[in-house]
Amino acid sequence: MYPQITTKGTQFRLWAPHADAVQLRIYTEQSGHDYQMQRDNKGYHRFSLNQPAPNARYHYIVNGQALPDPASLFQPDGVHGPSMTVDFDTLDWSSDTSWKGIPLKELIFYELHIGTFTEGGTYLSAMERLDELVDLGINAVQIMPLAQCPGKWNWGYDSVQLFAPNHNYGCPEELCTLVKACHTRGLAIYLDVVYNHLGPEGNYLAQFGPYFHQEATAWGDCPDMSRAEVRAFFIENARYWIEHYHFDGIRFDAIAMIHDPSPTHIMNEVGALYQKLSKKLGRHIHAIGESNIYQPEFLPEHGGAMHAPWSDDIGHAAEASVTHINTHSTRYYNGPEDLLSALQQGSLYYRTEEGHAERRPHDAAQPVIERCVNQLQNHDIVGNSPYGKRIHQYTTTDTQRALAALILLYPTPPMLFMGEEFSANGPFLFFTDFESPELRTAVEQGRAREFPLHSWEEAISPTSPEAFYLSKLPPQSEGEHSSLTWYKALLRERKAWQRESILCPERLNVIGDPDNGLFVLNYTHPTQPRFVAAKLHHGADQITVTGADWVHLQSGNAYLKNGKLTLQCNDCVIGSGNIRM
Repeated sequence: MYPQITTKGTQFRLWAPHADAVQLRIYTEQSGHDYQMQRDNKGYHRFSLNQPAPNARYHYIVNGQALPDPASLFQPDGVHGPSMTVDFDTLDWSSDTSWKGIPLKELIFYELHIGTFTEGGTYLSAMERLDELVDLGINAVQIMPLAQCPGKWNWGYDSVQLFAPNHNYGCPEELCTLVKACHTRGLAIYLDVVYNHLGPEGNYLAQFGPYFHQEATAWGDCPDMSRAEVRAFFIENARYWIEHYHFDGIRFDAIAMIHDPSPTHIMNEVGALYQKLSKKLGRHIHAIGESNIYQPEFLPEHGGAMHAPWSDDIGHAAEASVTHINTHSTRYYNGPEDLLSALQQGSLYYRTEEGHAERRPHDAAQPVIERCVNQLQNHDIVGNSPYGKRIHQYTTTDTQRALAALILLYPTPPMLFMGEEFSANGPFLFFTDFESPELRTAVEQGRAREFPLHSWEEAISPTSPEAFYLSKLPPQSEGEHSSLTWYKALLRERKAWQRESILCPERLNVIGDPDNGLFVLNYTHPTQPRFVAAKLHHGADQITVTGADWVHLQSGNAYLKNGKLTLQCNDCVIGSGNIRM
């Protein structure tokens, strides 16, 4: 698939059934030298160079056109330039031998974009902020896609060379240095990859062979996973990031949009692969699927093999409860009423066999919520709006803090989005850097068409450099209402509840009064019952409940007196006892 370097030489292998003949062109400082590759009857072309060739730049010549390798390991000059070989045996992983990973139930994710996480926007500069995450209480970094994209900046979902870490952020050796730096600090590190489509610029796969299904997604060509060679390409990619870069797992983007009519869906095949790799390598490895609608068929409890799905419903219902945003794609959220239901059920929508989103019937089986990654904010929730606003900018930091407690003390792996912990005032906007004028115009029109609930007339163009530079994360600060201190306290509380076997779905009872903005997580326990009570701004100015024994943490002006707990608007209280209304 990708070039293999050994002490005896370098092997090049390419699947290009559309080409009767392929030449390998290896560049030197003065010129390029062409080698004829050998074709077999399955459309694979091979050539063995009788010497190791690390950092060699090369193209494949197909029908007279010089093309980058579909499985390129590095694109130092971008998506259109020559590919480069990488000798993974020269990378020093000696400091990583004792790393065993982190169990799923203990993970606390922090999603970040390498290009905007720091001013430098590189793999190495990202290391400058890792200690902040450790101090916050994070134990897992999730990086938005790194596979090579066109231009100088991109969210990463327009990837076209899936084995090549983005050259704008540094070289492969520097990515390895970042992974080792995370592990040294006790941080797991996860990568976001995109298999449901390839981006529209620099996508040369169709010139090599029938990689794509005839039906494209809205974002680009859709790989045909029913074809054995294409399937092998993506499964090898899923293995590659684990074995060669030591990632602790992969978050697979929009798995519902992956076209695969095979008896075993490719995501379940990858999940089974990761289970085997985990045993082989002696560390926790997880396959996590982004499915904005709950799909149990990917989970072990329902015959699947993935470890966890993302769960969007709680976050979207929370957003709809405190802002005017209540529509996401074809799903509608009824504000506080849906927030209570989502907290009680774990999800609101499921995907039908026809691929449509429908409300889960009340008698449906309870979701396996301990596997669902939940978040108040992520790159989509913040960035898929004209101004890249964070939730506290629509409401207040007090509101954000109350909602954060419901997410971070819920019995699912939580995720924070970069800057959330200190209520960063900078936006996170959508940004791309296509060369094609037609694509630049299409992106601007497509955003407005995909998210019609927003007004886009005065939005910053995603193709403008300003969109990227404004999205740079500012230095960490306490902010106006000490959000950072609150988030640290919530994460300490979460870890304590896990140690005490409190934070379990079977112990959770969710009650509330959505008309008056009251939401309560009650955890039963023989000796240490716990609760989280949040009062949003709906209905009465204050509400009084009973059942609180004492208060551990509080945000706002709530007070406990004579066994009665009174909460004002946007108050949040965490304590011992079980709340009764």
